Amino acid sequence: MQLQKSSLRFRSDGWSENVSRLTGLRLLSRVGRSGAKYTICPRPGFYTRAAGVAVGFGAGWDVCSCISGERRIPAGAAHFLEHILFKKNDRNIADEMGDRGASCNAETGLSYTAYYFDCPTNFDENLSSLMDIVFDSTLTVETVEAERGIILAEYYQYIDSPHVKAMLALRRSLFGDGNFGSEIAGTPDSIGVMTQKDLAELHSAFYTPPALHFVAVGDIDEREFMETVERRIAGLPSYGKPPEKKVELSSVVDTTRIEFTDNTPRPLMGIAYRFSLPSIEDDERRRKVGLALSLGTKLLFGDSSALYTELLDSGLADESFSHVISADGEQGYLILGSGTNDPDALCSKLESALSTKNLRLAINDRALDVAKRRFAGKAVFATGSIGSTLGMLLGPASGRFPVKRLNEDFIESVTVRQLVSVLRRSLSEFPPARVLVRPRGD
Repeated sequence: MQLQKSSLRFRSDGWSENVSRLTGLRLLSRVGRSGAKYTICPRPGFYTRAAGVAVGFGAGWDVCSCISGERRIPAGAAHFLEHILFKKNDRNIADEMGDRGASCNAETGLSYTAYYFDCPTNFDENLSSLMDIVFDSTLTVETVEAERGIILAEYYQYIDSPHVKAMLALRRSLFGDGNFGSEIAGTPDSIGVMTQKDLAELHSAFYTPPALHFVAVGDIDEREFMETVERRIAGLPSYGKPPEKKVELSSVVDTTRIEFTDNTPRPLMGIAYRFSLPSIEDDERRRKVGLALSLGTKLLFGDSSALYTELLDSGLADESFSHVISADGEQGYLILGSGTNDPDALCSKLESALSTKNLRLAINDRALDVAKRRFAGKAVFATGSIGSTLGMLLGPASGRFPVKRLNEDFIESVTVRQLVSVLRRSLSEFPPARVLVRPRGD
């Protein structure tokens, strides 16, 4: 399948313009006077408009150099901060935006936090509220205490699933006991001791313009959007470059199979692989490796693959079978799992599928051509929605796994040999981790 290449040009006003020949989307990018980054996707004639901001601070960091010197970052601090930034001086900013017809939300990853909204009217007012969330550092003790119970309830609701417990056990085996291998919300202990001072200091350190990437989609003028944000930044107290932060990762994977019992109707078997990505600074190479991993694992384990059909037809796996490939920053993982009556056979089958010989059998020219056609169809379909387009842009803006970006140039040119090479190299970097969840009473 031949996809026409995108075109890139640099305008005299400082904006770069990348036009997708597949979808027709124009992506405009530049860095503002403050150091904040901007990516705008103009959609003239669309009724809905959307905007978001990605902050380069997430749940995976363990240590940072703040005003008071080097300090440990409590597990779940980024997620706690995401919650309370919506509530300032008895204001509930999400409710205010909702009253203006906006749908707003936020999410915390291991290397980022993102805030976003879309609305049919009152875009300027809702953009102002988005900036209130990010820039207003009014965090009261009362707000922190009120939100603590909500976050704990959210934690227990999320963790009350054998699939989630298995996934977290695998992540700890892959990455160790630091924040990168922990639940994004933290632990009951870390949530319980989080203080207003902790959160205010982290906000002051990391919510600074050089760590922010603003994204907007819709009938929007890029210069006006950037100037609106830059004027707001100009009124902020002095700020500097975000401090250095570190992730503490285990240098080895714990290959001891974890076993526990839970409320599952049949055994649940999971296997996980850890891999490294090129640095965020090397965006082009990182983007290509990420896309190759995403495309290759979909060819191997997607619901239209021969292996998926074989696993279900043989009874080795059931409808719960899933493959999750994810990365934040420069670390990533692939998790495979399913309910099964023969955990050892399923584990052996999945490991065998990733051998070099079987990779070359499963990933062939015909399968790759079909995958490219599906990619093109999904890319075109997604651009029909303002919200979906915003999501595609927020991924790369936040530094997370760059698979939702329109990369037809690379997709068009990637070969079977390249996919096999990336998969083999990445998924053999560390040995796999395994978990088995048995039904209670077994």
